Amino acid sequence: MEEVNIIGKIGKKDVFWSLLANVLRIGYGLLLFPLILIALPNEDVAFWTIFSGITALVYLFDFGFSAAFSRNVSFVFSGVQKLKEEGFHTPADNGKEINFSLLKGVIVSMRFFYRRLAFIVLLGLLTIGTFYIHTLLKSYSGNANEIYAAWFLLCIICTFNIYTLYYEALLQGKGYIKTSKQYAIIGNLVNLAIAIILILSGQRLIAIVMAQLCSILIIRFLCRRKFFTKEIQHHLSKVEAVTKAETLRKIAPNAIKIGLTSIGGYAVLKSALFIGSLFLPLNDIASYGITMQIIAIADSIGKSFYQSYNPKICQLRVHNDKKETKKLYIKSSIFCIMTFSIVALCTILCGEPVLHLIKSNTELLPQNMLIFSFLFAWLEANHSIAGGFLLADNEVPYFKASLFSGAATVVFLLVAFYTLPSYGVWIMIFVPGIVQLLYQNWRWPYVLLKKLN
Repeated sequence: MEEVNIIGKIGKKDVFWSLLANVLRIGYGLLLFPLILIALPNEDVAFWTIFSGITALVYLFDFGFSAAFSRNVSFVFSGVQKLKEEGFHTPADNGKEINFSLLKGVIVSMRFFYRRLAFIVLLGLLTIGTFYIHTLLKSYSGNANEIYAAWFLLCIICTFNIYTLYYEALLQGKGYIKTSKQYAIIGNLVNLAIAIILILSGQRLIAIVMAQLCSILIIRFLCRRKFFTKEIQHHLSKVEAVTKAETLRKIAPNAIKIGLTSIGGYAVLKSALFIGSLFLPLNDIASYGITMQIIAIADSIGKSFYQSYNPKICQLRVHNDKKETKKLYIKSSIFCIMTFSIVALCTILCGEPVLHLIKSNTELLPQNMLIFSFLFAWLEANHSIAGGFLLADNEVPYFKASLFSGAATVVFLLVAFYTLPSYGVWIMIFVPGIVQLLYQNWRWPYVLLKKLN
C-alpha cells in the first residue's frame, strides 16, 4: 500500500521537472508569440495582455487561501496533529503519524470555500468586468462581437479555475512537485496544439481562450486522480472530519493576511497595465504587455527552484532545521539571479531582431526600458522568495507593508499620468519599481537572513 502519511520526497528530479515545465512554457511562448504577433493586430494583442492581467486578478479572489490550505496540508503530512492560527504544534515521533480527521477537515473546508468563491468571481466578471471591457471597446476598430465572445468564455474559465483550485493545493501540499509539473507540461502542450490549430484556421483571440479552457480541464482532472488514490480515500472514509468552522478559524487569519498581501502585490505589479491602458494608446500597451510576458517567464523560472522545495521548506521549519533551510535559501537566491541575468541578456540582444525576422506587428520596449524592467522584476522576485521562506513559519510579517506599497503605487501612477503624461511607459516601469525599492526589496531578505542567523 502507498505511503500516505509523509510528504513526498523532494529532490533534484522535482527541480528538473520544474525547470522543464518552465522551459516548455517558454517553448509555448516562443511558438505562440510569433503566431499571435503575426496573426493578431496590435489592438487584439493589447486585449490579450489585458485578459492575462484579468486572469491574474481573479486569483486575488482566492485571498491567500490556496497558499494557506497548501501550507497546512504540508503541515498535516509532516505529522502536525493540530492547526494553529500562527506557528504550528511540533509533532512528536518525528511526524510519522498523520491525523486523517484533520486532513479531511481541511479538504471539506476547501470545497466549502471555493464553491462560494467561484460564484462571487463569476458575478464580478459578468458585471464589473464586462463594463470594463465595454469601455475599452469604444476605441476598438475591429469586430467587438469577437472580443465579447472571448471575454465570456474567459469568465467561464476563470470561474472553473477558482472552483477547482483546491486540487492544485492538495497536490502541492502533499509534495507531488514533480507530478504537478508533469501535468503542467501536458496542459501546456494541449494549450499550444489547440491554440495553433484554431489560430491557423482563422480564429483570433477566442482561439487562445478556448485552448486555455481545454488545458485547465485536463490538468484539474489529472490532479484530482493523483491525490485521491484508493489508499487516501480509504483512510478518509474511516474518520470524521474536523469541523469546517474550526479549520477555517485556524487557517483564515493568515490566509486573509496573505490575501491582503496579494492585493498589494497585484497593485504594484499589475495596476500599471490597467491604469496605463486608460491613458496610453493600445499600441504602447501591446509593447509593454509582450515585454512583461517575457519578464513573467524569467520570474517563473527564477522562482522554480524555491517553489519546488516549498513543501520541504515547511517540513524543515516544523522540525526547526535552520541549517538545511539556509542552504535552500542560498541556492534559491543564486538560481533566481542567474536566471534573470540570462533571460535579460538574451532579450536585450536578440529580442528585437527576432521580432523583425518574423515580421511582428508588435515591438518590444526600447532597450533602456528593458534593462530597468528586468532589474525591478528581479528585485521583486528576490524579496518574494525571502517572503516565502518567512511564510513557512506560518506567519505573515509583510502584509501591512505590501498593502501600503500597493496603495502608494496606484496613487503615484495616477498622479504621474495626470501631471507627467509625456513620460508614458516610463511611468509604468519606474513608479512600481521605486515604491518597492524604498522598503520591500531590501526589508524581507534582511529579516530572513537575521532570522536564520
